[in-house]
Amino acid sequence: MTSTADLGDPSGSPLVMTTPAAASYLNTTTHVYDTYGLFIHPHWYKFPLIPPIWHYSLGIFITFVSIFGSMGNLLVMYIFGTYVFARQRALQCYIEPILMYGYEAWTISKQTQKNLEATEMWFIRRMLRTPWVAKKSNEKVLKEAHKKRSLMNKIRKRQATFFGHVMRKGKMEHIVTTGMMEGKRSRGRQREKMLDGLTKWLNAGRVTQALTAAMDRDVWKDMVANATKQST
Repeated sequence: MTSTADLGDPSGSPLVMTTPAAASYLNTTTHVYDTYGLFIHPHWYKFPLIPPIWHYSLGIFITFVSIFGSMGNLLVMYIFGTYVFARQRALQCYIEPILMYGYEAWTISKQTQKNLEATEMWFIRRMLRTPWVAKKSNEKVLKEAHKKRSLMNKIRKRQATFFGHVMRKGKMEHIVTTGMMEGKRSRGRQREKMLDGLTKWLNAGRVTQALTAAMDRDVWKDMVANATKQST
């Protein structure tokens, strides 16, 4: 055992050293990181050191990975900045799912539909980098983007698919969707429900007819397909 007094420490507090060579090494060191070797157990000094070529190889590998990673990021930025189809794919994959979160239970009024259509056009204008001061109509912007309005059709189609599944399953969701409350209706025009908008989009006539058609999977599937074609 070697004490710190032997190393020039006046306090004389004991300090366990591995070897006398380590104590002399501590006297000559000038940086705190150089003392890390004192905390390594002597057992590990029995094994040979790793050849320097391994360190060089690892450094070269990390360098190449960093270079190729940076090149990949630059390539992605170039693609999204140059090609419109890439921005369209990003819109469909990342933005629209967030926008349509919880769409199964939406009651889409006329004002809500206008807001959704305006949002869709804002997305398309941003993809084309078309400023508002350009004064281009929505039809011209859609023609430049080579696409049609599809957001409302997606929402209505998925609503209808989910509604048909709920009706045929016949569980708690069916009761919540088709249930009626006791009492009298309030005076004045009633608020529009989700079933009302869905029935109007399907051209099913009345809500009861839509409920009956939803019980037959093939009939409901044909109704949804026809409504989608008519809306495009």
